[in-house]
Amino acid sequence: MSRTGITSSGRRAGGALVMLLALVVLSTACTSLTDGDARAPRSVTSPVPRSVPTMLVVDFSESMRTADAPGPRVDAAREAVGSLLEELPSDAQLGVMVYGSTVAVTPENLAPGCRDITVLRELGPLDRPAIEDSLSSIAALGFTPIGNALRAAADALPTTEPAAIVLVSDGEDTCGPPPCDVAAEISGTHPELSISTIGFKTDSDQLECVAAATGGLFVTADNAEQLSARLLATQDPDIARTRLSPQGVDGIELGSTAEAIRDQHSDFPSLSSATPAADGTVTITWGGCTFVFDADGRLSEIAIVPGAQTIDGLRIGDALTRADDLYGDAVSTDGSTSLYTADASSRTAWRITHDSAAITAIGLCECLPATPSKPVGTEVIDIRPYQADGTLTPEYAATAITGPKQWGCRSAASSFGDPGLFTCGQYQTDYIIYMCSFAGGRSLCPDSKTSPDALRFLSNPATQNPASSSDTPVPAPHPLAVQIADGTVCWYGIRFGGPETDGTRVVYVCSQNNYLFAPNGRSALDTSTPTWTALYGPGGQKTTVGVTKVWNIESARR
Repeated sequence: MSRTGITSSGRRAGGALVMLLALVVLSTACTSLTDGDARAPRSVTSPVPRSVPTMLVVDFSESMRTADAPGPRVDAAREAVGSLLEELPSDAQLGVMVYGSTVAVTPENLAPGCRDITVLRELGPLDRPAIEDSLSSIAALGFTPIGNALRAAADALPTTEPAAIVLVSDGEDTCGPPPCDVAAEISGTHPELSISTIGFKTDSDQLECVAAATGGLFVTADNAEQLSARLLATQDPDIARTRLSPQGVDGIELGSTAEAIRDQHSDFPSLSSATPAADGTVTITWGGCTFVFDADGRLSEIAIVPGAQTIDGLRIGDALTRADDLYGDAVSTDGSTSLYTADASSRTAWRITHDSAAITAIGLCECLPATPSKPVGTEVIDIRPYQADGTLTPEYAATAITGPKQWGCRSAASSFGDPGLFTCGQYQTDYIIYMCSFAGGRSLCPDSKTSPDALRFLSNPATQNPASSSDTPVPAPHPLAVQIADGTVCWYGIRFGGPETDGTRVVYVCSQNNYLFAPNGRSALDTSTPTWTALYGPGGQKTTVGVTKVWNIESARR
């Protein structure tokens, strides 16, 4: 079962789950009640919490450059950390550590990459500006040494008093030792330390195991708004477990029977205590939530009552735009009720009722509509790596060119007729057409040996800048790279030797002796149908193939 949302990871004696976030009065939550009328909601008031020493560990590995959050994941992580810093009490003791920010992913870099852990801020008094400034100046680049990072974070924390580690990662360890083993080790040496983990765009078993081993909280997030909200939720795992999430509340999941719930919560009312509706459903109000059971006795919906909030802090009375921010566009709307994706894999949805001004009801149900098939067609991805001054944006990094062959850049106008493109590379090799930038005496060009989804750049001093001195943007370039139906990625480039005997010319270099060809006077890509096509193969054996994806890259201003 997918764990999008939160999972309860057990409870640790000794107060290691003391919350970090200084909220004096917390709203009603779906909290089990142990005295009084078990069916009556009540406010949950928390005493002023202590702040425990905390190390925040943030993933800056190569995959964090993926632009699906909806921008780069690393930008979402920076934003979420900024939101957390605003909410922490001023006397908080916080340290910040990142991994994967200095060593690029190459086979020869595995050993140093697995040691690529940087302490941006030693454990000490909260300094919001310094932390935000240090995070803004680093790039996502390398490996994912989660186990080693957890050890380093634990070593920075006290061993005999409550403390916490909060880890944000979009994947699993690529180095070793196994993070779950490290968490168990830390549990022995730091008995009052908890580790909470956030799987960003992943519901990793590994991250869940780390949290379970130390009594922490495991949550997932799918976009920047969710990441910010759920990072805050990790600051008080006990209360987070009592708030409605895509997996239910307090260990109660959709599909459960009342008897199974009573095994967990002895004060949960029996179905016989309520009168069935005309359709056979039974509604129980308990602990700040209403629980709707279908005619077969299965839990079909959980809804919060006024004053309560979800794991993301969404409340009745909030503007509907807040739901849009957290969950994206509604997947369906029927009158005043909209459904938003909660957990696609388990088919759960947020059922949100609203009027013209605000949300009037929030529930979780197994009612996610079937996802329509994606329209057949070629996916187009736009990459914008260059800043106005020609330098790279922070999420991209450049690797210096080495080797005996001279590096050069020249206009591609004579070869391709594109004044905005430049042929860059090492002499006596096949050239790749790069949409390059020139800044500070360096050429900054996309590296065709990397994935377009996790692009790195090559850097070399330019003895002469071939770019125009004009400040006019260049025409829209050809796609930087093209993926064909079998998964092969081809890069816009030149093969020496001139045109083919049939008049076509090489426009994309795919692999050894395989290319995409442009018919005389035409583009290499036939865009006349939703799924584009191209001529592919070695020179004498061209076949028509489908194009599944293209990457456009914004040229720097010249």
